[in-house]
Amino acid sequence: MCCLMCIGIWLVWYAGYSPAMNRAEQLFAESRFVETRRMLDSINGEVMQEGKSVRMRYHLLKIKTDKELGIRPSSDSLALSVVDYYELGGSKAYLSDAYYYAGNIYQDFNDANRALEYYQKALDTMEGKQDEQSLLAKEHVFEQMGHLFYGQQLTEQAHESLKKARSIAKQLNDTIGMIRIYRDVGRIFLQKKDYLMAHHNLNVASNLSLLIRHDGGLYRSVLMQECLLYMAEDEWISVENLLDIFLKRPRSTDDKELLYSIAGDFHAHQQNYDSAAYYYNRLLQMESVRAKREASGKLLYIAARAGDKQQMLPYLLQYQQYTDSVLSITDTENIARINALYNSRQLERQIETLHKENQRYVYLTIVIALLLLALVAGVMVYYRITQAEIQQLRANNALLDQFTVKQVDEQQQTIFASDLYTRLKKSLMPAKDADWEEMNTLINQVYPDFLSRLGALGIVKEQELRVCKAMKMGFKPSEIARLVSRERNTITNARARMYKKVTGKVGKAEDWDEIIMKL
Repeated sequence: MCCLMCIGIWLVWYAGYSPAMNRAEQLFAESRFVETRRMLDSINGEVMQEGKSVRMRYHLLKIKTDKELGIRPSSDSLALSVVDYYELGGSKAYLSDAYYYAGNIYQDFNDANRALEYYQKALDTMEGKQDEQSLLAKEHVFEQMGHLFYGQQLTEQAHESLKKARSIAKQLNDTIGMIRIYRDVGRIFLQKKDYLMAHHNLNVASNLSLLIRHDGGLYRSVLMQECLLYMAEDEWISVENLLDIFLKRPRSTDDKELLYSIAGDFHAHQQNYDSAAYYYNRLLQMESVRAKREASGKLLYIAARAGDKQQMLPYLLQYQQYTDSVLSITDTENIARINALYNSRQLERQIETLHKENQRYVYLTIVIALLLLALVAGVMVYYRITQAEIQQLRANNALLDQFTVKQVDEQQQTIFASDLYTRLKKSLMPAKDADWEEMNTLINQVYPDFLSRLGALGIVKEQELRVCKAMKMGFKPSEIARLVSRERNTITNARARMYKKVTGKVGKAEDWDEIIMKL
């Protein structure tokens, strides 16, 4: 009997059994993070008397809970001690969590290299596992890697990681995860200025949020990204409508940095500089150095515009300080190291897989097949383009090479001061034929060679000419759509088509805008 009691005591002390810890872990699993933190605080003294297994479970759960509550650690020492314990002999069931949250901590410390290293280790411990818990953990790792790459301006790698996370979320039917991922993919397309795909992904995220009737925090985060998209498209009425939702009915879960940035930019666009300064000052109080840099730079602009030299100097010094901090986070060498680490790790995994499956010959066959496909595709492309088209493209490119960006301030001011520009700017209706004739006359006066150069480039269709003339007059894409009575997307597509028609290359609408500014 005594022996059995001794064995029982040893199991409790060494093997890690603890009713209090079990209850705390259950609270965490139910997403009751505040209650979890309170319980961890209350059992701290009791747990410190337990065996090392219980103590390490306690430390790991505290790290996880603090992460969920947004409490940043002051150092990495506790996380590393937990990692060391589970690497050297603790239960391997906790090792992936230890790696993942160590990666979180280094990501918070802006140490992207070490964060990526620990995320990769977490994925390695879960390789081949297909149970629901492991798949969910993989989803979270890929999602965090997407955020890490996005913060380092590596948008292609960010998109790749988020696509892997989305695939797992769909497999698990994790709707909340899919909402987050579609939102973040939309943000990537927004940064790449692919507004059509940004709208698509944000619409999916929004519809899924409404479908499950989420409590609103996640849905509002999607609306904030839509707000940024509308700003990029100069749809300021839509920005104002969404901004009213956040400012009149604020939530504690709202992204304050993003909200203050959007509100400040909106009021600056409306030339309400006092209101803009108010929100930029709120942004300046945020912890993020990127937020501080943005705020100080925009406050510097407002002070300079007002001629307030007394305020300009401190804002300038702050802007330089925070710029240095941001550059230390995203400097070119650091990005290269992250890229190399990620690519080398991917290559190691591919080689390992090839060795395991003995597929060297398959790999060689694939390479040869791809080379043959590339050769066939090259031949097909060559014969699709006629010699006449090739000569035209060469002539167009030679003509474009002759054009240089000019100092157009005086010409543009002439346009802006014209009655025609003022009238069309204020009008809510499409331009009339007489307006287009008057526009021809004005453009010929200010830019004598513009229309002849368009003709030399092969831009002769009336609709294309009208879009180009309106662009040269300085109208925005949304205004051009109104003037020619077309949808905004139609104008965007037309600009991209003209770029391809003239250069023979696939490009964006903005690439054509640059050519128009040169003519």
